Amino acid sequence: MKKLKRLNRLLIVLALLLGLSLGAAATLLSLSIGGNLPYLSFAGLICVLLNAILALLLPLFVHFRDTLIHDLDTMNERFGGEVNFLDEEKFMKVLRKENSKAELYALHLHVGKHQSELELLSIHYALCKALDEEFKDALVGFTSRGDFLFAKIPSDEEFKARFVKVDNHVKAEPDVAPYFLLLGRSKDAPSLEEAANQALSATLIEEYSRENLSFLIYEEEKPALAPIDLKQEEEQGRLTYSLLPFGENEQRIVVLTPSLYDPYRGDMSDKDLSRALELSASRLDFDEAVIKRAVNVLKTTEEKLLIVYLGKEAAESGDYLLRIARAFEANSLDLSRLGLALYYPSLHHQDAKMFLHKAKGLGIKVGAYEFAGEHFEDFLKAELDFIFIKPELLRKNASVSVINKMVDVLNALNIPVYIEQGKLGEERSSLPSFPLQRLPREEEEA
Repeated sequence: MKKLKRLNRLLIVLALLLGLSLGAAATLLSLSIGGNLPYLSFAGLICVLLNAILALLLPLFVHFRDTLIHDLDTMNERFGGEVNFLDEEKFMKVLRKENSKAELYALHLHVGKHQSELELLSIHYALCKALDEEFKDALVGFTSRGDFLFAKIPSDEEFKARFVKVDNHVKAEPDVAPYFLLLGRSKDAPSLEEAANQALSATLIEEYSRENLSFLIYEEEKPALAPIDLKQEEEQGRLTYSLLPFGENEQRIVVLTPSLYDPYRGDMSDKDLSRALELSASRLDFDEAVIKRAVNVLKTTEEKLLIVYLGKEAAESGDYLLRIARAFEANSLDLSRLGLALYYPSLHHQDAKMFLHKAKGLGIKVGAYEFAGEHFEDFLKAELDFIFIKPELLRKNASVSVINKMVDVLNALNIPVYIEQGKLGEERSSLPSFPLQRLPREEEEA
């Protein structure tokens, strides 16, 4: 508010100077016209120049005043009064100008779901008043979501100690509803933007189970499941590969299917293994191993088309298709003998669309597995060569009429539909399926 008053005074002074300089310039120039008075002409020109400068400065300071009024209105609306906080953009600009490398801190206010708007405002106003009081020597920024960022904080202990005082100030306000102040800090961020994201993310970790004033330092989340060591699984005999044939002779195609023996569940189906691996960091390694085995199969057999299932990670990998092409070229194999099937629910993602387009360009047959009819527009655009019906639809309680309609649509589009053994498979699969043929392990082949 003091800054606004100073700007208003400055604008009044500038307007008076502008008027005086304009009047002086007119008077001096008119006097110099009637006689040979060069010093009056010179003085008049100086007044004209001063008038031009003041005319440029006046709208500039008017703009500064309007911006300041807008900022003050925003502060009153968001914080209940004038504060020293900066919006996130200005906060970052100040830190960049100072070339700050320090870690950033953050605050997230967690409140109950059933509190009224008036209760929320009372908490927020009391909190902002306390923050403005306790962090006068720090740099404080606010985000569009209502969280706060802090810089120039001496230590973690100092930050937490100040918030104990902030908490006491807020609780001293009458009729303050229950709340939690969740604190966080960034850790070794490569940029200011990443530091801000880390600090804010740290405040949101386990938001609903944390206590008031709890403080967390950002740690990158690790996968919930440890990666499966595929080489060890195969060496121990738990991971094996089989061929699932469809059709015979010239029409025959085969699907390379892995199986993993789990001592608690017995043999896991390909679908189970796919799901387990999609939850781990092993999926792309697994797809690499499947392609390696596919190359070995095509080298030693006369199969015309061998199909493998891939996870979405393969489609997201920038050079996965290139590695397949190199493996086939190194073994003098034709890529037209390979079929790649992507997980159907991921087919509408841009990465999957690009992957299918590139694979078709290499001459590889492309398709999808676990089809259930969703994202049908993307399915039509993909121009798939084959489809495997989603296994869940083959349960006894599945609607046979729905499955038949899906198969009829696919048949009308001339897209082969492959369904494994069973009554529905016998009746509606484009080619009949036959029992699995277990592939010998590498040492057995040797």
